[in-house]
Amino acid sequence: MVVYLVILDFVEGKDVTAGGIIFKFIRLSFGGPLLGIIGGMFISFILKRIHNNFVLEVNTTIFASYLFFFIAEGTSLHVSGILAIVTLGLYMTNTGKTRISA
Repeated sequence: MVVYLVILDFVEGKDVTAGGIIFKFIRLSFGGPLLGIIGGMFISFILKRIHNNFVLEVNTTIFASYLFFFIAEGTSLHVSGILAIVTLGLYMTNTGKTRISA
């Protein structure tokens, strides 16, 4: 998806430079995972304070995935939302799983 978005500017006929292509590739490739890790840390922090309320825990995790996808794609950050959500999911699988009640 990152390569597709980089090549899309070229195909649409926009005035792109080699530096612009490299910057966009780096922004999409590393910005999304960075946002996902930050989001995972934030959601783990919130889930740590919720005790035995499984409805709120589930709603928080679902809301977080939509929120961080929107932050990645819909704001001026313009980073990869797909990579942000994948990284958020991997972070929550690794550390956030212990924060959710059984």
